[in-house]
Amino acid sequence: MANLRTHFAVGGLVGLGSYLLWKKLHQEPASLSGTLLSVLGGCLIASLPDQFEPANSPGHRALFHSLVAGGILEEVARKKLRDPLLNPGEKQLWLIFALSYGSHLFLDALTPSGLPLLRK
Repeated sequence: MANLRTHFAVGGLVGLGSYLLWKKLHQEPASLSGTLLSVLGGCLIASLPDQFEPANSPGHRALFHSLVAGGILEEVARKKLRDPLLNPGEKQLWLIFALSYGSHLFLDALTPSGLPLLRK
C-alpha cells in the first residue's frame, strides 16, 4: 500500500524524470536549480490527493482520487501542452504537475481498494 513516503519518493522521481525528459527533447541543458525544483515540486504535487482527501477521512478516494479526476487532469494538461500562447517553461510545469499527480493515482490504483470511477 502506498503511503505518504512512497508518494513523495515516486513523485520526486517523476518530477525529476519529467524535467530531464523535457530538457532532452528540447535540447536544453538541465540546471541544478531546475532539477531540485522539479524533484521538490514532484514530491509536493504527488501528495496533493491526500491533502484534499486524507487517508483517515471517510471521503478518502473520492473526487481527487478518482479516474474522473485523472482524466480531467490529463485532458487539461494535453490542452496546455498544445497551447501556442504558453511559453515552454509553463508547459514544462504542466507536464511535471500532471505526471506527478498521476503518479499518486497510479500507485493507489495498484492497491486492493483501487480507484473509484468518481466516488466510492
